[in-house]
Amino acid sequence: MKSAIASLLIAAAGLAAIALLFELRFATGDVYPRYSSLRSDPVGVRALYDSLARLPGLTVERSFVPIDRRRDTNTTVFYLGVNLEELAAAKSDLRFQLDKIARRGNYVVISLAPLKRDPDDKSALAIKGWNLPVEQAKSDDGDGALSFGHGENWTVLHADEGKPVLVELAFGKGAIALAATTYPFLNQALAENRETEMLVRLIGPRTRIVFDEAHFGVVEQGSVAALARRYRLGGLVAGLLLLAALAMWKGSAGFPPAWETGAESTGPVVGRDSLSGFASLLRRNVPPRKLMELGWSEWKRTHGRGLKPEDAAAVESILATEADPLRAYSKSRSRLLERKRT
Repeated sequence: MKSAIASLLIAAAGLAAIALLFELRFATGDVYPRYSSLRSDPVGVRALYDSLARLPGLTVERSFVPIDRRRDTNTTVFYLGVNLEELAAAKSDLRFQLDKIARRGNYVVISLAPLKRDPDDKSALAIKGWNLPVEQAKSDDGDGALSFGHGENWTVLHADEGKPVLVELAFGKGAIALAATTYPFLNQALAENRETEMLVRLIGPRTRIVFDEAHFGVVEQGSVAALARRYRLGGLVAGLLLLAALAMWKGSAGFPPAWETGAESTGPVVGRDSLSGFASLLRRNVPPRKLMELGWSEWKRTHGRGLKPEDAAAVESILATEADPLRAYSKSRSRLLERKRT
């Protein structure tokens, strides 16, 4: 039983350690991709998400649904860390879906991820579907900072050293704001170099804000775990795990514990009938020399109504002179039987 309890404690400690490890990893969010609003380290945007969520009058949420399935209206949608090559492709499905979202009356904020290419590649960069040239600063590693050229109908919202880094284009009832870098939205930027005016301008007057997580691969699949998180069933799951652990413990050790036999054990304990129990009671409470006196007194009380004085005197004489209880009983019995026959 002790070994079973020890095994159970070791297993419980192991599960607790694993749960703590996962809790720490999910608390920092480093299990999620860069630029995710679920990350609280420098390369995440959780600080911006949490700050907006604390403001009264705003509804802030995360989207785990693919972009082609969303039906948002009058919403500010943050779509951060986009790959420029995917956005600039001639037949970009992503660009098509972002257009649709904007035309429904939403304000779509898009930021580009850093672009790394061959330093000797001198080809022009542009998002041709939006008629927007893209420039990249010279760098020995080919990962220079991005900026925008002059794009038809695009409005410059912010420039860095004279180069546009945040531009806006109207799409139907909505608009798209395109940032050349994701840095202003990061936790690190909000702590070290906050661009408050720019962020306020991007959020605008809309009261609903959505951070898209699906394009990072964090997609809701309708699993049991997702349902448990949505309806906050963590406590119920923990209770079920505890019941399972108790069931395992009950199956591995008897309750109450089984009797442990030692070297002094003489085998199974045999019960006694009423007669042997009465005899054992007499041995513990009546000395052998007084056994016949006690028996004779009890017999006279229950059966001695017709007893003659001379018969009683004869029996008492036998008891007084005979030391052996068995012989005294035999003689007394014989005397009383003779009395019945006469």
